[in-house]
Amino acid sequence: MSCPSSEPRHVKLEPSTLPSTPFDLPATAEGWKATLTLGSRKRPYELKGLRIPRVESPTKPAKRRLALCLHGHGHCCTMFSWHRFFPALIEAGYDVVAMDAPGFGRSDGAAGQANLWRADDAELVLDILNLFHPEPNSVFVLGQCMGAAMTMRAFKLASHSADTSPFANAFVFHNATIGTWVPEFEEAVASSNAKVMAWHEVDSDHMREAVCYKNLTRLQKLHPKSVEFFDNDRLRSSDPGSPLILPTDLSPPLPPPRLSRTSDNTVSFKVPTPEIVTRVVNFFNRPLTKKEEWKAPTNVTALEDKNFEASSRFKVFVRVRPLLPREAEGRTCVAVQSETDVEVDKKRFKFSRVLGQESTEANLHNTADEVITGALTNPDKNGVIFAYGQTGSGKTFTISQLMERIKVHAPDDITLRYIQVYNDEIYDMFRSNLKIPSLKAATALALDSSDDVLAVVEDANSAHRTTSATQMNEHSSRSHSLLYIDAKGGGTLCVVDLAGSERVRRSRATGKSLKEATEINTSLLALIRVLNSTIDPKAKHVPTRDCKLTKLIAPVFLDKTCSASLYACISPAEDSRSETTSTLKFAAGSTFVGAKRKRRKQATKWKKSFSGEERDELAENFEKNDAELQVDGALVDISSGSGTTIFTRGLRAPRLDEPVTTLLLLHYYGGACRDDGSAACWDTDDLRQYHEALIEVGVNARILVPDIPGHGRSPGPAPPSTPEKKPLSHFVSDVMVPLLDYFGCDERTVCHGFDWGGGCAVALAQTVPYRVKGVVAHNASYRLEDGQREDLSWTKLVPHRAAVWTESIWHSKVKAALVGKQLGVKFTKVKGELKVMEETVRVVRLVGEG
Repeated sequence: MSCPSSEPRHVKLEPSTLPSTPFDLPATAEGWKATLTLGSRKRPYELKGLRIPRVESPTKPAKRRLALCLHGHGHCCTMFSWHRFFPALIEAGYDVVAMDAPGFGRSDGAAGQANLWRADDAELVLDILNLFHPEPNSVFVLGQCMGAAMTMRAFKLASHSADTSPFANAFVFHNATIGTWVPEFEEAVASSNAKVMAWHEVDSDHMREAVCYKNLTRLQKLHPKSVEFFDNDRLRSSDPGSPLILPTDLSPPLPPPRLSRTSDNTVSFKVPTPEIVTRVVNFFNRPLTKKEEWKAPTNVTALEDKNFEASSRFKVFVRVRPLLPREAEGRTCVAVQSETDVEVDKKRFKFSRVLGQESTEANLHNTADEVITGALTNPDKNGVIFAYGQTGSGKTFTISQLMERIKVHAPDDITLRYIQVYNDEIYDMFRSNLKIPSLKAATALALDSSDDVLAVVEDANSAHRTTSATQMNEHSSRSHSLLYIDAKGGGTLCVVDLAGSERVRRSRATGKSLKEATEINTSLLALIRVLNSTIDPKAKHVPTRDCKLTKLIAPVFLDKTCSASLYACISPAEDSRSETTSTLKFAAGSTFVGAKRKRRKQATKWKKSFSGEERDELAENFEKNDAELQVDGALVDISSGSGTTIFTRGLRAPRLDEPVTTLLLLHYYGGACRDDGSAACWDTDDLRQYHEALIEVGVNARILVPDIPGHGRSPGPAPPSTPEKKPLSHFVSDVMVPLLDYFGCDERTVCHGFDWGGGCAVALAQTVPYRVKGVVAHNASYRLEDGQREDLSWTKLVPHRAAVWTESIWHSKVKAALVGKQLGVKFTKVKGELKVMEETVRVVRLVGEG
């Protein structure tokens, strides 16, 4: 993540001495200072702050995470406002960064005068983050009062101005205050791409009528899984002793050095209960719970997706502009394979038509004739033509060529309305660019001849269309233009020339151009949200009112009598590869507008039992290999001599002349298990305790405890830790199933797994449900693999399933609920390993009893 400005404003980051404080800060806390220029007058500020590195531990995540702490606007507010959360955060694996904002605490600036730099506060936050080089999606925020407003504005800027955002989209606020609400922040919450935990303390500066209070209250009602909002005063009334009340306290007057800007040097800070501290850490650790909503695939089009039948009313065309002189010597990133196929990054897309660099204007006209003639000659039809793509990709040129075709087909008696949407406001292009409230207020210009259309539109563009020069385009359109053509005896044709999406890092937009770029990208993102909602069969609402642009072109998505042609304009230049790929993905998703889903195939048919031959082989393996089970463990070759060996510990069943039930225990990934293997979870005493408990309830069971490859004494590379690297089902098929075969485990098998091992237990039961009749997932980490459809039909073959949760900062209640959902059961909360063992013994007993 880098600052969107053309020139970074920070000079350098330097160490600084932390003053003595009345607060107990972690011993590793260190001070820093940085010089920045802010505001229209480029005032220099020296900011002071602190950083506390996380407590290192083998069990901490490899990805570095940063907790950014921002204070409020009171003279007593400082970098220490959240200090009581610092120890728990670093213990949980977060680097902590806090600062005194300009004019507060020990930083430069007039006391409390945030208005001098408020316009730049979003860039200030991103600049400070840049100093600490956060990884993408790794910054968690605790924001008080104006700190919450700074966060939301920085979130908006980062989401529109950078390739990746530093924010992990988990926010804790106290008395959040903002002047103008940020729709992008609300959209992220609504789509489950962000979550908020917020408290409010009513006082003269933070009333319930405030913008943030009203919006957070509303969001909590609409999205209770993404927003937790606590009103301290109402909690005190309903539950005076509630541990969820988060008040603020004020230190007594303090001697020098200066910590705050109050005359007596008092400092304000949060006073959380232990329950709140734990709740906040768990909140940060808990993954975002994504909504189960369908989105259009972006790597395949409806014309080639076997699950869909493409719409005849909404067609998508791709136009590749010729290389510019400055690009002629460079490589290209696009290959036109046929009249319908285009390839970029070795990915091939199929569209209604692909117009390559050598295509003619006549080829373009042929693609638009159906929509143009239908709308201008049939009173029951409307049509929309619009061009989408990065700035400088040829959209306006494409529209101008299509206007030539419209002139040919349009009758002489037509009426034009011409508007532009600039910074989310509507302007009348036929009335000296007058700002108007809606399309209804636009001037209707009647023409006697269609020959006048081009001249009228060109004159309006020359006089009023907003353009400016950027590094990517000398005449970049900074507004969306919409021309409405109403034909006598026909319908309405709308021609939309969208402003180009742009990456600020490349266009180097600053000042006014940066604001324009942000608004353009905001409206185009709103268009994408409308697109996804339109093609989501479960969507209850299409957000066409999110911005003026989507409200104006809503008929494209909502009116089934409206035909549309989308022209995705792309640059073939190598330096535009990223933007070209993004445009093609948008175009691919657009092909699903109006597409009909084909009937789904029936659920998977699972194998229900072993064959006679397989049972004979398992019995032979049991007799031959069961004796190798020993509590101290041994390497066993599970691959018939090919060299794949697994170190396995275990205890044999007490009676070998009776049916034997197998309990397979799978440990977690990495951490202490990297060196100690399964013994880090279950030592010898634990195994004997399990064995004795099974004997006590009358189960003739053996215990099988392998070290997964790359852990403990099992050689070989470790399996993937996440399904993105390699599906977990591969590890199950390649290692777990052969291990069960080796020891002759039949359908009397129960798999118990902890953490990553719990995910393996679920995957194993899904892979061989005819063999694993019981599964216990303890604090499991599991999610569906890419492309895997949620299907619980396998659970009919696995009658005994349990999701067990013991509360910890690493294993949230939400994750336990998700794992329970994958198992088709409700999770059970237990306390202590003894209770976990009792639940496992219960499942083994049920399987053993048949």
